[in-house]
Amino acid sequence: MQPSSTLQPVGTQQHVETHPGTTEAEEQSLPSIDLPPDADFYGDYLQKLKEITWRFEISLETYLMERGINRERKPISSWKTRIKSPDSMREKLIKRGYEPTAENAVYAVHDAAGVRVICPLVDDVASVAQFIRELPCFEVVQEKDYILHPKPNGYRSYHMILARTNDSELDPDATRRAAAKAAIEAQEISLSQLIDQLNTSGTFDAVESKGTEAQTGDNRFEFGRRMCVEVQLRTIAMDSWASIEHDLKYKKDVPNQEFLQAELKRCADEMAATDLSLQAIADLINVKGVRTIPWTNLSG
Repeated sequence: MQPSSTLQPVGTQQHVETHPGTTEAEEQSLPSIDLPPDADFYGDYLQKLKEITWRFEISLETYLMERGINRERKPISSWKTRIKSPDSMREKLIKRGYEPTAENAVYAVHDAAGVRVICPLVDDVASVAQFIRELPCFEVVQEKDYILHPKPNGYRSYHMILARTNDSELDPDATRRAAAKAAIEAQEISLSQLIDQLNTSGTFDAVESKGTEAQTGDNRFEFGRRMCVEVQLRTIAMDSWASIEHDLKYKKDVPNQEFLQAELKRCADEMAATDLSLQAIADLINVKGVRTIPWTNLSG
């Protein structure tokens, strides 16, 4: 299954980047990652953002392949990937009080790399979310349920922030930090010695050769220096609504904005009811009966 192309930031053109370290034949079978034209803002982190997004896509491909082998209905219609445009990232960092640097873009906020997964039914969102929680190569570090708790404007979606369980190959400094931790635990260097070294050089060079797979945190960042990808799970109806709301939000010269916002909220409520009705019908077709699903009690 090939994912559809991502929605582009306003005012940019589509720019598709291929995957590193693959042959031409392999490239044809792998999903592409859409990048903004000025993605060089991310510097050396750009390659790592592409890789973590790509690895998550491979997990989705495997999931769908297994469902197909078992002749089960596929719970994913499509997905879209993107690297956040530098303009949007700079604006977000400044708004949150961070300097607009590549390091902060990757570690201080967690949506530089993003995957939007579109599901046919609301129950499929729950199924895919559970599959993601069980992935051995990722750790779910944050979940936000905007389906059970929609935003005031009507926005509904399920958000997950994933971090690689072994981030050393993605994080330029992870090996050095891990080596420092291993050396301290082995009592090869004291914590005070390490602090003195950091104060003078800012690196872990003295213990770099003691490499290990472990990781340590960084108090400056919520999840430490861990490469993350944001995953948004939503139904087809939720995605259609969000696309229109995005246009209204970023096109400042649209007249009658208050009226349109109210209409969008009304549509969001109607779409939520439709999503639940479709789920109830699907359950009856599959002889499951009307039952409780994660975001509502249909029998009520």
